[in-house]
Amino acid sequence: MYVRISNFTLGPGTRNAAESLADEVNRAYRALPGFRSVQFYADFDKGEYGGLSVWQTRTDADNAGQALKPIMEQKAGALLKGTPSVQTFELYEPKT
Repeated sequence: MYVRISNFTLGPGTRNAAESLADEVNRAYRALPGFRSVQFYADFDKGEYGGLSVWQTRTDADNAGQALKPIMEQKAGALLKGTPSVQTFELYEPKT
């Protein structure tokens, strides 16, 4: 499995917009092949946000990025400060 970590800044005072974006991303991800889970995190004071999603394959994770692009542009467009950073890693699940 693979994890996709995205970080972006909207700036202070953007909590409502960020939560609305997270809800939209959650709905979109759940409809995509290979989706396993997603969690969102934030520093609301600084307006810094991110998401950590888990995918069955690297291709699934990469395709999720393409599916997310129009949502980010539509929902965060004018609020987005700079370019979001995205990294994808293969997950290691410890043996029990």
